[in-house]
Amino acid sequence: MTYSRMPLCTNVPSVTLFLTEKYNYKDIGEIVNVGVGKDQKIKDLAHRVREVAGYGRAIGYDDSKPDGNPRKLLDVTRLQSLGWSPKISIEEGIQNTNNWYCDFSRKVQA
Repeated sequence: MTYSRMPLCTNVPSVTLFLTEKYNYKDIGEIVNVGVGKDQKIKDLAHRVREVAGYGRAIGYDDSKPDGNPRKLLDVTRLQSLGWSPKISIEEGIQNTNNWYCDFSRKVQA
């Protein structure tokens, strides 16, 4: 049986190609944050994944555990100033990944 690879449903491949074709690390520095420039709560992300996956049960939280960093927003101004912008929204990435997973699961079970 041949299995298909999970697609990279993120912006990482496009930004990697963009930077390797157009810039040298000496021009921009060694570190470039990749992101969309919007803060995303993990709780909201979990509910979005649940919705797309059609998972009908509630998501439970353990409030006795720490929340971690209150903000997980990267500063993407350097990358934006170079002319790059995200090609895939978080919603599209979640949907594409879910579609791949459902298709892959059907093939494995067949």
